Order: sequence, then structure tokens, then C-alpha cells
Amino acid sequence: MKLKDLLKKTEILSIVGDKDIEIQGIAYDSRRVQKGFVFVAIPGTVIDGAKYIPSAISNGAVAVCHEGRSLSLNNVTEIIVPSARKFLADISCAFYDEPSKKLKVVGITGTNGKTTTAYLINSIFGEVFPKTGLISTIETKIGGKSVLSTLTTPESLELQKLFYEMLNEGVSFVAMEVSSHSIAQKRIRGIAFDCAVFTNLTHDHLDYHLTMENYFNTKLKLFSSLGFSGKSDVFAVVNTDDDYGEAIIEETNADVITYSLNKKT
Repeated sequence: MKLKDLLKKTEILSIVGDKDIEIQGIAYDSRRVQKGFVFVAIPGTVIDGAKYIPSAISNGAVAVCHEGRSLSLNNVTEIIVPSARKFLADISCAFYDEPSKKLKVVGITGTNGKTTTAYLINSIFGEVFPKTGLISTIETKIGGKSVLSTLTTPESLELQKLFYEMLNEGVSFVAMEVSSHSIAQKRIRGIAFDCAVFTNLTHDHLDYHLTMENYFNTKLKLFSSLGFSGKSDVFAVVNTDDDYGEAIIEETNADVITYSLNKKT
């Protein structure tokens, strides 16, 4: 795929260099760069990924993306963006031809119960369809194959690659856990969800989100974005025993199914 085609649906501030070059792959870890790759330098909390641009170029990168001022690079295309994480998600979707749009994807979020709910949904899917997909804290399953997980929700590049592999294996339905970190860090950007499930919200991850309001507003983004992919018949499944569930119902534009142990639904 040509670089100019990868850039059609993402925001860039400036680009210097050839946009007609062929791109063989994408990496945000300079150690994984191969000849013909785009390297996306993600700013970290401790180290800025831009520090590894020379290493990426040495390993074969033909284009590099970063935030900040131009580095006046030679013999590679330099792309400056307002958000490297958004850029990574956008070009990953494009590189793998937006695979989630061809799948039925259920995302489960909440402080507790994500893994159990994902496994329950995957089990139900498995009774009807020969091959299903699962992305969870414990493992990632593609049909009958399973790999241990390192993150609850992988980085956007890995997610799009997983969806692509699931399609190639004949998977049609996917259940996945969606962590608050993955929402905040734009890892799920571009995923065409058919359904989002809310389990509950309790005091957790405040070292990252700082306040419960921030924590909730991050979770809410999953539900407020339902339908923007162009899919029809999207819906949310919400626990109304949790006060935050009522707030989600008010904010989402999707159809809502509620569940409760204490209220009539």
C-alpha cells in the first residue's frame, strides 16, 4: 500500500518527502521495524518514542511519524502529527482495510466483570458459529487457536492485525475486553463496534485517571461513539444497578438494553 493511501483518513500537520512510496508494514517499536516500514514515535510518560527514530531508520523505515518540530531527516519521509496515537490507530485501520467493519464486535467495559462477560459472550457465540474471536486479559482466541495475553486491550496496531487474522480464519463474531487505559490511549480508535456492554464502575485506576469523573468520562467514550462507524443496529447493554449506568443511557445515541438484579428492566 502506498503511503498516500494510508494518510487519507488521518490528521497530519505537515509532511516532507515522498508520499508515493510503498509501505510494507507499521511499527511503533523501533526494534520491530523492517525495510519499507512506517515508524510511529509515540510520546511516553518517561521516554519520547522520537528518541528511537535514528534506530528505526537504521532498521529500514522509509517514513517516520512524530509529534513536535521537524527533525530535518534525510532520505525518509517525515510526518508531523498532533497525536501519534491517533495516527497509529488510523493508519493501522487503513493498512488492514478496516477489518472490524466486516465483523460483529462486542466490547465489554467496566471496573469488574469484563473477563467473565467476554468469556460468556464468546461461549454463546460458539454455540451458534463454528469460529469466534476473543480478546481478553487472559488470552486471545482466533477460532481454535489461543495465545496468552500481555494486555487487557492490545495497542491499536495489534488489534487491527488481530481482526484481520480473524477474518482470514473465518471468524465472524468477536468479544473483547475494553480497558479504560485503551480508550484513553486511543487503542480502540477506528474499531466498528456493534455492541458495547457496561458492567460497573468502582474506585480503581485513579492513579491514572486521577478522579472518578475522569474515569467515567473515559468509559463513556465507548458508548458515545457507537454508530459513528456507519454500522446500523448498534446497541448498548447497560447495568442499571450502577448509578453510572443511568448516565450512560442518557449520553449514548445507540439503542439500549438494560439489565439489573434490583430493578425492572
